[in-house]
Amino acid sequence: MGWRRSIAFGSLALVACTIGNPSFQESDGATASESGSASDSDASHSSTSGSASASTGAASGSASDSGDTSTGGESTGPTTGVTSLVTTSTTGDTTGDATTGDTTTTGGMNDVLCDIEAQLEITIDTPIANAYVVTSGGEACQWKDSDNNTLNGVQPCDDLNFGAFEVRYTLVGEDDDARSEMLLFFDVHTEMQDYMDYAISSARLELVPWWGSDRSGVNFSVGVVAYEDTWFQGDKAAQLADYGDSSWKFRKIDAQLGTLPWSSGVGPAAGSTLAAVIDVGELAGGDHPWHFSSPIAGSLLAPWVADSEKEAGLVVSTTIGPILIKNKDANYPPRLHLTLCPK
Repeated sequence: MGWRRSIAFGSLALVACTIGNPSFQESDGATASESGSASDSDASHSSTSGSASASTGAASGSASDSGDTSTGGESTGPTTGVTSLVTTSTTGDTTGDATTGDTTTTGGMNDVLCDIEAQLEITIDTPIANAYVVTSGGEACQWKDSDNNTLNGVQPCDDLNFGAFEVRYTLVGEDDDARSEMLLFFDVHTEMQDYMDYAISSARLELVPWWGSDRSGVNFSVGVVAYEDTWFQGDKAAQLADYGDSSWKFRKIDAQLGTLPWSSGVGPAAGSTLAAVIDVGELAGGDHPWHFSSPIAGSLLAPWVADSEKEAGLVVSTTIGPILIKNKDANYPPRLHLTLCPK
């Protein structure tokens, strides 16, 4: 599971070298362990010319990789143009408690429910693809990474691809007219081939946000990307998107099909279904806490299992000031926990 299959989703840059990053003392190799705590080959971020105002709560000092604590985030979160929240239950006998995640299905969805004794819990330890899409006004992209480096500073953010290993510290959030969203692809379809007698009852995304100083009011929205919005990861480090890449404007730039826009016309989150929230609340500077999302309805992922062409993954977004979420190329990659019920 997790790393067991070959990667065929977009153009993934495989990087074997290790380069130092002064803000993140993470020097292990870039492979994922079965526990989901992947080690990280650090790279120093080079920035092009151009100045930008510092992101809210600028990162400073070095980050320790200790502290594998897990907390649940199941209350409120930002909404970013996505459709209404759908939650699920393993009991089917409550009207909903956002603090425990014990909620019944809403929106007329047909979720698979079973007794807890019959449930099977599996975890996909890391996404096999992730990318960022960034938008901002003006011709010079001023979006930054967690080392406070401007990632491009010359070309428009909307036209850039952020899929390469080197941009794994790209920030997520909002800053005036600029915005960044994080895409995650777990290949649930392939994972479920080993569980043909089961259906997904619910799922939870688990991720690690990070900042160099204390933050409050930290929360995220988790959207199921529209089924028609399959995307390329790409292999550019904040450079102009080309064939095999994605950007804020285009989910795919295909050599044969040309440029394919996001269904919303304004990035992936706006066209997604809001499936869960992650309410971190207070985040201690330099810490690496795990945080669970509220439950994602299994019915939202059922099309992925039935048809691999429908799986466009998840999008994580927030309306707070820019903040780091560890991705698959950094320590503590996002994990997807699936609760299965017999068919």
